[in-house]
This record gives sequence, structure tokens and C-alpha cells, in this order.
Amino acid sequence: MSLPINSALYYPTIEFQDYRWLWTASLVWDKIYRIEPEDFRAAEPDNVRILCEEGDIGIPLRPGRYAQDVAGEFMDGVNSRKWDAAAFDASSLRDEYARLHHEKIDVQIRKMLISTGRAASHEQWLYVPDDFAALYMTYLATRMAEKNDLQAISDTNVAWTAHTYFSNEGIDTECVPDEYEQTLAALLIGNYVPENITDISPKQILAFRKRYPDERRNFMRAVKGAAAQLANCSDPTVIQDVVQTVQGDVGRATKDFQRSMEVLGAKTFTGFKTMSFPMATAALATFAPITFGQSVVIGATGFAIGALASFATRSLEADRLSKSHEYSYLVHANKAFPKAADRIDLPRRLYRDLHEFIND
Repeated sequence: MSLPINSALYYPTIEFQDYRWLWTASLVWDKIYRIEPEDFRAAEPDNVRILCEEGDIGIPLRPGRYAQDVAGEFMDGVNSRKWDAAAFDASSLRDEYARLHHEKIDVQIRKMLISTGRAASHEQWLYVPDDFAALYMTYLATRMAEKNDLQAISDTNVAWTAHTYFSNEGIDTECVPDEYEQTLAALLIGNYVPENITDISPKQILAFRKRYPDERRNFMRAVKGAAAQLANCSDPTVIQDVVQTVQGDVGRATKDFQRSMEVLGAKTFTGFKTMSFPMATAALATFAPITFGQSVVIGATGFAIGALASFATRSLEADRLSKSHEYSYLVHANKAFPKAADRIDLPRRLYRDLHEFIND
């Protein structure tokens, strides 16, 4: 039986900013889309162009058809204080300006922003505060991913933080964690990025993708399956068996994936894939500390888990946990996290970013 393909939407920019990240993402995702207006042409180097020209990497999604609804939702959320995170406080927006293409934002919203002095228009571009642009682009990506059953993937902690906030309404980083039934957990899967990733040519990556689709898809199946099983288990007794099962499955799939990358000259591996998802607090507490930013390394397979926030509502529907778009992906492709000790520290960094986004 063939494994399902894995498709993702890159955000928050049009052009890929981190080529090491892009090389890594191309090893694991079957299709990578990006938000690109109709009349825009990305100015990227030849190696990125070669990687994209076969058609499965950098697939353009036109934002025009989403702009009216998404822009209206975004401004309603900002103006009504539905989103009460500190990041939306107008006084916290920086004076630096960024460009938003007209196709990405509804005409009525453009007029409103210009009339209030929060934006200026020039040709096909709208100039808005840099932080505002990042928040809007992330919300646009979040909604486009949801509407098309795509996983939203980013190469920056800042964008991932905003996407995680938008995708998980009601999260709180200042409450007492064990007072609430649901916790936003972070699952880290490590050691799948070749140390020599930047020495691999785009043609080698394309050849690898064609030759080893099953190994790539099986790895992603194991990663997604681990998050889904952990998210949907609420019993502290059952969770112990679930952890052992998913750890073994992820470990085997990772080793098979590593072996397939030997054709790329890969001998040692680094990097992390982080997923955040809601999880029953009682289940998580049986094997990981319910202290925000702390995590525990499970076994020797690069598998770690920790708590990032609580859901400040007790009415979270159980079926909400199984929605795939609720999983938030972040890839750490650099060499900054090669040791087990850093797998413990990384959730602390993510929690700090999330806490500052909401409260500071």
C-alpha cells in the first residue's frame, strides 16, 4: 500500500530565506507550496531555481482568492481584542516598514490602513509596520493551510510562535500548568538532517526524492503518527505504552531514512523537527515535567517532549485534537542543537518566545 504524500505551505515570506532549511525541508516534504502573487517573480539564486523548477518545491499559491475573507478576519481579531496577546498592542509595533503585495490583502483593508496612517501605498505594494506585516502574513498562511489541508512550515521561531498562537486559541503561559486539562506539548524528533546538507547539490536532492519516496514518507508517517497518538491519549496508564510504541516506530523510521541518505554522502546527522499539539495534562505528567519550557529526552533516538503552555479553557472538544492543521511544524536545520542537553533546552527557548508574544 502506498503511503500518503506530505504537503506543506512555507511562510511567512515569498522567497526562501534559509537555504540550509530549504534543503532539509526538501528531503522530507513531497510538495512545498508558498504564497506568491500572480505578478511576482522570486529573485532567487540558481541552486534554489534548479530545486524548484521540477515543480514540487516552491509551488505558488495565489493569495488573491483568500485576501478578502482573511484580511477581514485578521482586522476583526485585532480591533475586537479577540487576540489579547501583547504582540498585537499597537504601541509594540516597530517603526520599520515592510512590503505587502496588494494581492495579499483586501482592498477595503488597504484603504482603512492608509486612512489611519498605519500604511502607505506605492504601485503594487502596501508599506506597513514590519511586525504588523509578519503577523498578517502568518495569519494568512495559517488560514490558507487550514483551507487546503496543508501543514504550515517555517524557518523562523518568530513566525512559528505567531502561527502556534493563531492555531491554538486559549493558550496561557502564566497559569499553573496542572490546573488545566489540556497542555500545549512540544515533540522534538532529532538526528535526521545530514551534517553535509549544504554540500549536497539541488540535482542530488531531486534524484534522492525520486529514488526514496517510501523512506521519506514512512519517516513523516511515524512523526505525524507519534503526535496523533500522544494527542489522543488521556489515560496516564495507557500513555506509557503509547510512548514506548511511538518511540520505537519513530526510531525505526528514522534509521531507515538515515540509511537512504547514504547515497547523499551522509554519515552523521543533526537537526530537529519540532511539532506542537494539544495533549492531556494528566497523560503528559506521567513521563515529562509539567513545567513550561522543560522537557525530557526519551531513549537514545533523538525523541524528546515538553510543555509550552496550557489551554485556559476547560471546554476543549476532544475531536479538536485530531485535526492535522493543529500541528505546528518548525525545523531546526543548523548545527546549534546537536546534543541531548540541547533537546532539553530547546523547548525552553520556544516557551520563552511564546510567553513574550502573549505577555510582553
